[in-house]
Parts: sequence; C-alpha cells; structure tokens
Amino acid sequence: MVRLISKRAVLAATIVAMSAWPGGAAHADTVYFNDTFENIGGTATRDNDTAAGNTADIAWFTNGNFGTFTVVNAGGANGNMLEFSPGTSNVRIAGVFDADVSDNNPRAGTASDGDGNAVLPVGLGNRLELSMDFRFNAAIPNPRAWNFGLFEDTTAGGVVTADNLGHNALLGYYASLNTGTASAGSSVSEGTNSFGGGGSTTLGSAASGLISDTAIHTLKLVLENVATGINVQFYLDNALQTSGIDTTSPYRNFNTVAIQTTSSTNYRFDNVKLLQVIVVPAPAALPAGLGLLSLGMMHRRRRR
Repeated sequence: MVRLISKRAVLAATIVAMSAWPGGAAHADTVYFNDTFENIGGTATRDNDTAAGNTADIAWFTNGNFGTFTVVNAGGANGNMLEFSPGTSNVRIAGVFDADVSDNNPRAGTASDGDGNAVLPVGLGNRLELSMDFRFNAAIPNPRAWNFGLFEDTTAGGVVTADNLGHNALLGYYASLNTGTASAGSSVSEGTNSFGGGGSTTLGSAASGLISDTAIHTLKLVLENVATGINVQFYLDNALQTSGIDTTSPYRNFNTVAIQTTSSTNYRFDNVKLLQVIVVPAPAALPAGLGLLSLGMMHRRRRR
C-alpha cells in the first residue's frame, strides 16, 4: 500500500519552497557591537566595559585636547546615554572597535581581514548598517552641521587608544546633517582624512534632513554593495535623506566610528550599533518543496 501524503503536508512543503524561491533575500546578520552604556555587571563608562560583562561595548576617545565624557541617565526607553561636552566647536570623537588592538572586544580577527576589523564583503546586497540614537542638550542658535561616519584608522602604530592622539588617517564614509537654524540639508561623502581636511569627495546630497530641537533622533549610515560600487545611504528617523555611490575606490574594512559637530553644544548618544548583513543566495535548482508537491500528486494518482 502506498501512503498518501496529506494535503496539510503538501501545503507546508510548498510554503517552505516559496520562502526559498530566488528573490526571497534570505540573509545572515552579525552584530559587531551595540554600545548601550547600561550598567551590566558594573558601572557603565565611556570605555569598553567587557570586564563588567558587557561584551557589546566599544571604547570612546576625544581626538583633541578638548571635551569630556559623562554617562548620564536620560530616563525613559533610552536609560543611560553617553554625553559629550566639546567645550569648543569641531571636536571629533572616536569609538574604537578593532578587536586585536585596543578594546578587548571578544570578536577575534579572521583570515579575511587579519585584525578584527568590521568587513563589508563583496557580493550584491551585502551591507553594513551603523545606527545610533542622538540628541542635543540645548537648541543650537545658529546654522551648524553634525557628522558621523565609519572609518578605518590607518595611522602608523594602530588605532586610537587614548585621548588627544590626533589621528587623521581615517579612510571611509560619513554623513553630514544640518543642525540649528540652518536650512534642511544632508550629504554622504567618501573621506580620506575623516571629515574633510582636503580629503573628502561628496557622493550625494539633498535639501532634506535637519535637527533643530532637543528630541532624541535615530540616525543610520548604510553601506551596501551594488553593481557599480558601494551605495552610501543616510537615514534620519528611519527616512532616507540622501545617498550616493562610490564607484572608484570603495573601502571595505573599518575599525572606528567618528562623530563631529561644528557646534560647541553638548550632545548625547546611545545604542551605537554596527550590523553586518550578508545576503544568502537562493538555490538555483528547483526548490525541494515543489518536488514533494509532485510526489504527493503522483501518490494520489496511484491511489486512484
């Protein structure tokens, strides 16, 4: 006697097959870090707090001889945030996540990059997503700009490990956003000297995007492989503001998050997260579920 496959089993197999159909865009995600500045097993600090049990932390430093960091309790859903008081304008800070050099992050280096960097692998659709929550402590009374980006610090001797080291050999991508009383505007750029210094190329810009209040905003920089290069995208509160494609010299290795404002106003940030998304190619062959569907139909004919 040949056993008939139930309609329920055939339907389940078909659903599985459809989810694996080409274009289904299955993906594998890796979180490189997610710094929340919460008290996990100890006191939250600006440093990498892995000794206190927070394995998702990174370490933060100021690039110049200005500014101080303080962990503050913002209340609400954000809890703790890291506050930076620049003291003057154009002070850059760096969040360092190179595993093998400075910050004790448990993510070890791999054969593909050799030093624990975050990597954007070749392959259409593969991407890195850098996101954070951000707010100014007070309204900015004049037109200013705010920049943040993802870079590889190529300075001889390794990445930043202390304040006031003055590293400028930062290669990567960043977003700029108008703030204060400026008109709406944003841009994405390729940087060979962090935020400018004669080493930036604007990839795209738009008359959209502005922070003129003290509310908490969500910011995201996305680097995604496309057919012609790396598409750099900037989102404010989950809405795309501007994008542009680096078609000539794409960067793929990163170990530093950098932030800079042209204002001296204090600001806070939280939930600094770097996500790697790898697209999993769908099978080129006929999905197995359709084979089961055919088998069920064949058994049904035999039963008759």
